[in-house]
Amino acid sequence: MRGFIGDKGQGAVEYIFTYSWAIVVLIVLGVFMWQLGIFEGGQTPMITSGFVRIKPQSSGTGLSEDGVFTGTFVNGMGARAYVKGVKIYNADTGQLICCSHSIPGECAVAGVTGAASAIGGRDHAYFDSGGTVELKAGENIEFELGRGAAHIPAGTALSSCLIGGADEGKKYNIRVEIEYDVEFGGVRGTHKEQGFISGPFE
Repeated sequence: MRGFIGDKGQGAVEYIFTYSWAIVVLIVLGVFMWQLGIFEGGQTPMITSGFVRIKPQSSGTGLSEDGVFTGTFVNGMGARAYVKGVKIYNADTGQLICCSHSIPGECAVAGVTGAASAIGGRDHAYFDSGGTVELKAGENIEFELGRGAAHIPAGTALSSCLIGGADEGKKYNIRVEIEYDVEFGGVRGTHKEQGFISGPFE
């Protein structure tokens, strides 16, 4: 009986020694492949959260390392929206980094105004005169903020939506706030849509 148990124990030890080398090789190979980034599957995808009525479309939305924000948003309401302006904040610090126009309040300072070049096909100067861009139910609107100083009127200080330390391949985290009017039952009121967008700088 003792010899039988001893044989089984010796067989188990030999089994462990034989296959433990294979397990160690697999672990080393897995760590090596992980270090090479093989399991990452390309760039980190863009992630959005918080948007309810006016939502970003991931294929047409992003932020470049030189501070150009492009966005395609869809009106998910069953009513027309009249977009008045856009604000973009650094979600990590809470700092306002650009506005589409001089919305009364924090956007009405030289450091953040004039950063928009086009919203819904209209130049930002249109918004400075108090206008809006009509957005029908299910319709898309395109934003482009920070295209460059050539599109900014004289006297404005900021021409891009800059986040400190931006670098291609790194990740940004912004909060987008859209101000718009909507009319229900003949009554028109101002609302805000806001949410978070994060992803790799382009």
